[in-house]
Amino acid sequence: MLGVGLRQVQDALNKKADEIQHQFVAVSEELETVGRKMLEVRGEDRAQLQSEQTALRAKQAVLADEVNLWRERARAVVQQRGESGLRAYMAELEGMGDPMVAFSARQAIEFLDAPEEALERFQAGQDAGPKTPAGRLLVWRAALVPHAAGAPPGTLVTGGPGALCVATGEGLLLPIQVQPENRKAMAWEDFLRGARLGAGARLTEIGA
Repeated sequence: MLGVGLRQVQDALNKKADEIQHQFVAVSEELETVGRKMLEVRGEDRAQLQSEQTALRAKQAVLADEVNLWRERARAVVQQRGESGLRAYMAELEGMGDPMVAFSARQAIEFLDAPEEALERFQAGQDAGPKTPAGRLLVWRAALVPHAAGAPPGTLVTGGPGALCVATGEGLLLPIQVQPENRKAMAWEDFLRGARLGAGARLTEIGA
């Protein structure tokens, strides 16, 4: 189960790198635009464009370094030695200020001590598959989220920044990869978006 939590941390770190990569691409496109303009102007206008070009190149270099740094952080998740090293690294990630990275790092720490009964009960019905308003659903990867019991089992509830979880009666289950009926496996957030399911929706087992 800890492996699932660590993959979730890696996913969050790589997603952060992807976001910065998009910024890098946007800056690169701006550089191309400035370069084309410089071929068409002279004098003060060209000097201004040269200054803008220099600034964009500096920004591009910073973004490239940040992308590489977040990718390296993702690779380092599975390179930590021992439980103490893993805990220290997760605590370091939690303090970096990114909400999703911090959320996934907290979950990984909690995974070290979290019971597996809630996930086992949820997975026990996977041969039939839990049923959603959008049809049957297989859950291939998921994480346990320690949380005070409240909503009835099967209810979708908010479990963290941007995370919609499934109440189990003893904590929450955060699906990561799921497979809707007659479709390919996909990310949980993609399924929720397509099925238009939100907090308060219910999942039940077939025949329940």
